[in-house]
Amino acid sequence: MVVAPPVARIAELLQRIASALPDRAVVTDVGSVKAEVCRKAREALAASPATFVGSHPMAGSALTGWENSDPELFAGRTCFVTPSDDAAGASVETVVRFWRDLGSEVVTTTADQHDEIVAHISHLPQVIATTLGTLLSTRPGQWSHLAGNGLKDTTRIAASDATMWIDILEQNRDEILRALTGFEDQLHHFHAALANRDWTELRSRLERGKSWRAGLRP
Repeated sequence: MVVAPPVARIAELLQRIASALPDRAVVTDVGSVKAEVCRKAREALAASPATFVGSHPMAGSALTGWENSDPELFAGRTCFVTPSDDAAGASVETVVRFWRDLGSEVVTTTADQHDEIVAHISHLPQVIATTLGTLLSTRPGQWSHLAGNGLKDTTRIAASDATMWIDILEQNRDEILRALTGFEDQLHHFHAALANRDWTELRSRLERGKSWRAGLRP
């Protein structure tokens, strides 16, 4: 069984259905935060014969609603599976096989490691895109009509649902703050290099960023 409410309501939903779950049922989720979700999920199913194994498919878009459904949503996408230390191997394999059958590339890791990773590769980009959009919202409105695709690409995820992201920011707050600190340090160094006309340092940073971008899978 896959449950897919907002991350703040996963445990509540599991509590409501726990008594109705059959013996040997395996339950997973699609929440983009794992440590807190997995802990509360196991507590919610403590008296149930079911087993919980956390999941997070790295798929989706800024769009919501059934009208934006995509039958190939998970094909070729990474999916994290985050079993607890005492999770039965058969239950973990059931969840891994489920996502692989949908075309996902499964990565198995701890819930804590997952939250650190996605704070950098998913949650931080959202914060940056949102902040850029917030800054530009204070500038003359017609500026946005003059931009090329670079601005659209950079701010695409700023169109994401605010309520969903409040839940994510709350539940992965500490890891996101650490990622933000690292980004602020990098931005400070870039700012200093530009202020000091240190073109060698700026070129180095531009080249490192370009090299990293070139290494992203298609």
